[in-house]
This record gives sequence, structure tokens and C-alpha cells, in this order.
Amino acid sequence: MEGDGYRIAVYGIPAPVSRANPKSLGKPLKSMAALKREGKKDVKPVSVEVFQRGSGLVVVYLFPLSAEIARNDRQLRFEAQIGRIVVAQTFDLSEMEFMGKLEL
Repeated sequence: MEGDGYRIAVYGIPAPVSRANPKSLGKPLKSMAALKREGKKDVKPVSVEVFQRGSGLVVVYLFPLSAEIARNDRQLRFEAQIGRIVVAQTFDLSEMEFMGKLEL
């Protein structure tokens, strides 16, 4: 996946029965995902790509660097819907530090 930004990958999504190209499946998923931080505007992905892996799919979301995720955000919540599957994961940013710097 090309482009600079923050990437989140969701693995283990069951492959659809259709013969659609997995890469074309990403576009409609863009509007159904966001990064959420307390007191800040939600950040939408700039692109979403879907890849076939084994018997399932991997969905990769690319969020812009302009979101400027910082240590003082404390927590970052990723929410997405992929068909009937709802994904939500909260990241504790204090656990994402290396040598005192936030490493994303």
C-alpha cells in the first residue's frame, strides 16, 4: 500500500463469495471507519485496500499524517464496519513508546 500515514490492518475477515477483485472492495469501506480521540475531530482514512490472504481477507486502512497523533492524546480508538462485522479497538498510547518517544 503506497502513501505516507498511519496504517491499521484488520486480519481474518471471511472472504466474500463474490468474484469481485479484493482491491475494489476497499473504496466503500472508507466512509465506515475512523480514528477517534477525546476532544478532537474524528479522522477518516484517505484510502482502504483489501488483500486476499489464505482463505480470508486483510483490510488495510491508511490515515493521514495530518491527524498528528500525540502522546497527550492518551488513547486512540479505531472503529470500522466491514460488511456485517464491526471492529473497535482502543490503543493506549503510553504503551506505544520507545526510548521516551511515541512510535507509531
